[in-house]
Amino acid sequence: MRLGDRTSFYANFLHLLTARPQRFVHASAMKRHGFFQREAKRTRQLAPRQRYDRSEERQSDGQRVIRTMESNGVSVLDGAAMVMGSAIASIHALRMMRGDLTGPGWVMLWLTFAGVAITATGPFLYLARWYVRRLPEAPGIGERLWAMLGIPWLLTAVIQSATGPAPRQGPLFAATLVIGLGLTSLTALGAVWTTWVMVSPEQAARVEIGPWTNRIGLVLAIAWPIQCGLGLVVLN
Repeated sequence: MRLGDRTSFYANFLHLLTARPQRFVHASAMKRHGFFQREAKRTRQLAPRQRYDRSEERQSDGQRVIRTMESNGVSVLDGAAMVMGSAIASIHALRMMRGDLTGPGWVMLWLTFAGVAITATGPFLYLARWYVRRLPEAPGIGERLWAMLGIPWLLTAVIQSATGPAPRQGPLFAATLVIGLGLTSLTALGAVWTTWVMVSPEQAARVEIGPWTNRIGLVLAIAWPIQCGLGLVVLN
């Protein structure tokens, strides 16, 4: 092999060695470029769905806030339930009224009226919030206890209205009030003891979470001896 041929051979060989990696690198770059293009296209296709999911999350958060505000707020139906509870308390207050009441007697009368009115609001509030307004949240333990504690006062008010000017110590009235207050007080005591006293602080804190009706119901259930005292005052 002549020197010129040998030189051209080596030159062509070196050219091949330098050209193949360039073509390989160029092909790899094209592959990466195609991969990025496919990923960009896939991202553009998924972007509207992701935006839709985020909008759904914002809507669900907004609806949750609205439901919480509806549960924590006081509506017109809640006010009507309070008026009905006051009407029940007025029936029992009329039973207690006398012509010779002194200052302490009037104070006791108004305290009894306030206690019976608050307690008797429970059943009407329960019906208004979960059967008329149909709130999405389930009633808490305090709200159920509040409704239960108001039932004896409601029943005895119906008996008092039905019997008219009956004697102050009517046997049906007295028996219904004594038995009703006894059963509801024992039930409230057992419910508070098992769900709030004999549990961990974390579980007790979860019981307290809820709207204002749940907290008031828990307070009334804890103060169940006051119900018995109110019953003794009404029975004179």
